[in-house]
Amino acid sequence: MPRKPSVRYWASRKGYCVKVNGVQHLLASGPDDAPSGPTYLVALDEFKRLMEVGNLDTAGDSNTVRVVLNAYLNAIENAVKPGTFRLRLQACKLFSDRWGSLRCADVKPFHCEQIITEMRRERKVGMQICRWGDGQAGIFVMGLKAGFNWAVKQQLIDRNPLTTVSVPKSTTKSRERILTPEEHAIVLGALTTRRTTNLRHLIIALENTGARPGELCNAKVEDWHDDIGAVVYYRDSARKEDEFRHKSSRRKDRVIYFTGDALKMVRDLVRQRKPGQHIFPTRSGRRYEDRHLVGCFKELRKRTGLPHLVPYVYRHTFATWWLTKGESVEVLATLMGNTPAVIMHHYAHLLHEHDALRAHLERVRGTT
Repeated sequence: MPRKPSVRYWASRKGYCVKVNGVQHLLASGPDDAPSGPTYLVALDEFKRLMEVGNLDTAGDSNTVRVVLNAYLNAIENAVKPGTFRLRLQACKLFSDRWGSLRCADVKPFHCEQIITEMRRERKVGMQICRWGDGQAGIFVMGLKAGFNWAVKQQLIDRNPLTTVSVPKSTTKSRERILTPEEHAIVLGALTTRRTTNLRHLIIALENTGARPGELCNAKVEDWHDDIGAVVYYRDSARKEDEFRHKSSRRKDRVIYFTGDALKMVRDLVRQRKPGQHIFPTRSGRRYEDRHLVGCFKELRKRTGLPHLVPYVYRHTFATWWLTKGESVEVLATLMGNTPAVIMHHYAHLLHEHDALRAHLERVRGTT
């Protein structure tokens, strides 16, 4: 009968080791300081983790939170966008650091909500005072739910213990903010120096297309199709490995059309760039990272005095402008890379603007 795995000190390897299924594992290097020395305690923790991982597919709801969420992160690391993975990693790590040793069967909504309550309180991180809002809390809950849902689908656990935890609704002033043509002119007026030229180009493109900021920041010369005047990102089935993966890439291509002066601007920019270079780069020629763009708009808010000015304001303004003119929801969804259902969910109230509906009706009747 094979010996049950146990933690033993191996002098030949100068550390605590264990043999599992014929394979030797070094748990911790250091002196033989059992039963309460730091090396021995580290070895015990590593031994416990190793045993948990080994029983992952048979333990069911007796699996610990730590081993289930670690397996989830390993499974999605190369399957989702780096930004998405970073958010899921942060959520899972925060929960595992607190409740990692709990069996999944013993996890309750309380364990999740307690962390949210604590993180909503003001706390000092370095030199800054931080606290979670609804957005951060929602990302945390969605990350954990995704991890446990994955484990259920893989039949590693029987149920998601956080099913009843509600996702806090994030409210943002950018959803309510409509940028007028006069305010857009103020923004451009603050970007007239050589130092701000690249940001000016990006903002003109945001206003003209209603595209997601990330879609424009990732656009490269080879993504430009001059015959249709558009940036094109392909669906997963046709996309090359090193090409940008857009939000709806599983289902369809993403086409971002430019018009008027913005179209001429982009054509000029593409002629100036080389293959592999971004169309809307930073001054150093690199891609705008999210944090960098947030900082740029923070500075713009100070210089212009315009409140709630963020990159997404232009996307919201574009959709609002389109719908209040009585134009097609289906066409708008295509232009913005959404589905009509998503547009209806966010902008249905605009479809009841009486002036816009009347103008649309009169325009259509006038053509018959």
